[in-house]
Formats: sequence, structure tokens, C-alpha cells
Amino acid sequence: MKQSPANLTCIILTGGHATRMRPFSFSYSKTMMPFFGVPILEHLFQGIRASGIFGKVLLTSKGRDNDILLHVGDGSALGLQIFYPPMKGWAGTAGAVRCLIDELPDSATSPIVVVYGDSLLQIDFSALVAFHLAKSASFTMACHSPRFDAFLFEGEGGTELRTNFGVAELDSGGKVLHFEEKPLLATIAESFEHPTANAAVYVVDPEVLRSVPSPEGRLFDFAYHVIPWLVERGERVVGLNIAPGFRVDLGTLQHYLSMHMAVLRGEVQFKVPATAAATGLRNHADASIHPLARLITPVFVDCGARIESHAEIESSVIGECAVVREGAVIRDSILLGHTVVGAGAMIERSILGRHCSVAPATLLPRGTVVGDWSVIGGDELELSSEIVRGLLAWHEGIP
Repeated sequence: MKQSPANLTCIILTGGHATRMRPFSFSYSKTMMPFFGVPILEHLFQGIRASGIFGKVLLTSKGRDNDILLHVGDGSALGLQIFYPPMKGWAGTAGAVRCLIDELPDSATSPIVVVYGDSLLQIDFSALVAFHLAKSASFTMACHSPRFDAFLFEGEGGTELRTNFGVAELDSGGKVLHFEEKPLLATIAESFEHPTANAAVYVVDPEVLRSVPSPEGRLFDFAYHVIPWLVERGERVVGLNIAPGFRVDLGTLQHYLSMHMAVLRGEVQFKVPATAAATGLRNHADASIHPLARLITPVFVDCGARIESHAEIESSVIGECAVVREGAVIRDSILLGHTVVGAGAMIERSILGRHCSVAPATLLPRGTVVGDWSVIGGDELELSSEIVRGLLAWHEGIP
């Protein structure tokens, strides 16, 4: 197998409207949603940097209100060279990449690696590129083997269920024989002998991508247009199973919550900031936990968070500087940073945004999702100083 070259370009798709992540996508980019206290995008950067094969990283968006640019900058603090080229004239995942490769002076000979920015991803990038070169492939996709019925597409109504992945049939050498994007769950067994899922990481030959005709309307997508066209034409499209690596789309609220729970419970092996992880308690050293608080493992408590006396936390993620008051109960939930839960309140299988305030003794319905700065329940609320300042700024327009 040929050795992977260094100094490649990685393109991360960071655009999109993120409608399935509302209300949080009204406030910030979905790639900036925290996953165990760290933006999803930053987790991706860690794997990209560790591979040692990328000379530069291109992002297709600076984020909502430039939140990606403000957090990431030029990437020097992350050990990367990150650029934000202007996007013009194309739409869709493949359209964005086509736009960028047309501007790269070395793109005619060097493969490009494409990653979706809302991915929880564990992959050996070097092995994927080496496989692409060894197979003399035009297009390579990373593949994995999730349970198709565990990740369903949430973008449409109706009674027929679709998997959230593209599905491929590979021959013994890895060549893609057949591909369908988000097929009906009921048809997978009859359409594929050995189905494998598209992990949405691609190694692309730029000249091959330029050869694919773009559809009318300029919406140009890898899964719906590029891969099917190349397979039908007999181009060398190959897939590599990245096990024990994996990819999960975190672009829906259900996946966002369930993957936090899966990592907490050890069902998905993913490194998160932790102390005392062997006991199931992943508590930041700066967190304050009262001796009479009850933490039922697994639990993650981020830096600056405070858990007061007789509070009960079970299978939950407590964000940076969040406060859980005396006697409150939180189960199977995520509290993002600086949220305050009042004494005796109860929260179950819910997601609360940043700087929220829950009144004492409030019982939240199971499955509640509220965006940043939400005020929930009661007539007399105990607001943190951060919430007060934020509300004043919002109502009065002061900095």
C-alpha cells in the first residue's frame, strides 16, 4: 500500500441552516455546539491535527455571526492552518467543494479530503488516503457499520422509516457496486447483500469531481448526485471500513442527546475531558460538588459547575459554570453552560441551552428542549448574574 502524502488539503463543510438543531441553531452554528464542553468542530480538529498529513484546512463558512471564525481564528492555537475562502456560485455539499477546488493551485494532482462539520468522528485519515492511492481510486468513501434502525432520518413525515445514512454494497476489494442515499429501512435487506453505511468522509480526485455534471438549480450534492453518477459510469469508487473508528451525525437534537448518553455509558469509546473516569464520574477538577449531593454514574460535570446539597444527578452532562440548587433532580439530560436549576426542580431527558433559569420546584415535561436565555416556571426566579446581564443587554441594547 502506498504511503499517504503529507501537506494535503482538508475541506470541512460548516455551512447549512441546521433546521433539525433548532432552537440552538438560532444562536450559533451547529458545529459550535458543545460536546462534553468542547465544540464539535474542535473535536474534529484534534483528529485532523493528529493525522499529520494536512497542510491546510478550509472551512466553507465562518459560522453564524462569525462564531466559528471568532473561536477558531487562523487555527494557530490548534496547531493548524485554517482558511475561510469566499463561497460563490454553488450550493450543496459537492457544490461547496467544487467551488473551493477551482481556487486551489495544486488541486489538479492532489487528492482532497472532505469532512462534514457536524460529525462525531474517529478515523485514521492517513489510512484512508493510503487506501485511496493504493486502489488508484477516483473517489473513496469512509464506511462503517452502525445499526441502521438506531439512526433514522428525521427530516420528513410519513410512516415509512428511512435510515439516516447512505448505504453502499462493496465487493471484496472495496469497490462500490451500488449506492443509495437514505434508503427506506424496509428495503435495505432486499437491495443490499452486505450493506455498509457511508461515514461521510471522502477522498476526492479534483479532476473527477469537475467531470460530474451539475444538476439544474446549482444544488450539487455528494450523496445524491456525485456518488451515484460515478458508480453508474463505472468510475473507480471505493469504500474503506474505518472500524474500530466510527462516525455519527450530531446534526439532530435526538442524536445530540443520545450520543452524549452513549459516551457517558461507555457504549461509544470517545475521549472526553475527565477525572475519575473509571468510577463513571467525569468531573472537572474545578467543579464544586457538595458532599451531600448524589451523583449516580455516569455523570460529567464541567469546569466551574456547582452541585448543591441533596441534588441528584443521574446519567447527565452538566455544563460549564452551571448551577444545580439544593434538592434538584436531573436525569438523562444535558445542561449547557451557565444554566441555573432551582431548588427542588426536576428535569428528565431534556436539553437546556446556555444561560437558562429554571424556577424552584419546577417539573419540566420529559423531553423538553429550550434555547439559550430561556426562563422557565414560577413567578419568582433566582437569576444568575450572567443571566441578568444578558437579559438587560437583550432588552435595552447595552453591551
